[in-house]
Amino acid sequence: MLIKLAWRNLWRNKLRTSIIVGAMMFGLVGVIAMMGFMTGFVDSMVKNAIRWQTSHIQIQTEPFLRNPEIGELIPNGEALTDKLKQLEGVESVSSRFIADGMIASARSNRGVRINGIDSKDESQITPLTQHITHGEWIDDNGRNPILVSERMAQRLTLRVGSKVVLTFTDVDGQVAGAAYRVKGIFKTPSSVLDDGNVFVRKEDLQKTANMSGVHEVALLLNDPNTLEQQQRRIDSLASEYGQQLKVRNWRQIQPILSTMMKSMDVSNQVILVIFVVAMMFGIINIMLMSVFERTQEFGVLMAVGMQKHKVFS
Repeated sequence: MLIKLAWRNLWRNKLRTSIIVGAMMFGLVGVIAMMGFMTGFVDSMVKNAIRWQTSHIQIQTEPFLRNPEIGELIPNGEALTDKLKQLEGVESVSSRFIADGMIASARSNRGVRINGIDSKDESQITPLTQHITHGEWIDDNGRNPILVSERMAQRLTLRVGSKVVLTFTDVDGQVAGAAYRVKGIFKTPSSVLDDGNVFVRKEDLQKTANMSGVHEVALLLNDPNTLEQQQRRIDSLASEYGQQLKVRNWRQIQPILSTMMKSMDVSNQVILVIFVVAMMFGIINIMLMSVFERTQEFGVLMAVGMQKHKVFS
């Protein structure tokens, strides 16, 4: 009987009930859409940063992080890379030989970070192969191929097949350099990556520098939720190859993104609380109006013997 009375009383004023129901639905949809958009935006930023810049985990030496000199190599870096590939839960591993130098064409020159990569391993770490707009991905064919960004190609007036010269300071402090030929032009969602990076084969850059070894090892995990656990395992393994090796996850490499994720959770909770409080006051207002309109009804119910708690219900 109480449910029947409540239902009838709810629709005795259809306009008022429709307004409050509409307000609740509109507010709920708006809050969900806003929270979803903000969460998706940050999630997209994190995924792009992981895929294009940080990977899940990176390994470098502490001196290289402080000052990226070409001589700060990971001890037995290739052996460490092979060992990491065998770890359970590791999706892919790529080692890199890195040099900061200059790229020069017949028209101009710019400072760049020269990334010497293993083309097969790197294609599993970063989705560069899917963002080649002209030419093709570097492989084992050809002599000294190089990948440049569209922005770099425009500034240096390059096209597929153009010749460029890469120069950098070697471990002895002398200027080393070699001619490379553009095999592909890429465009990525990261303007930072496009502005200051070129990619060559690792063995070609090592030959130019007259060195062997790697400066950086990047890893992707099968399950990102095991990040901290895997980091501890990898840290323990890396310590066997050198006490100065630094194993960092993407949160440590990009602390701003990590902070944004935490603040996003807090802001979502604040928005939800504001919505609930606003709806609560709206419903209380409707309830008060309904009660004041039915004072006589409640008096009749109590006069015929209905208990107070049932009237309240």
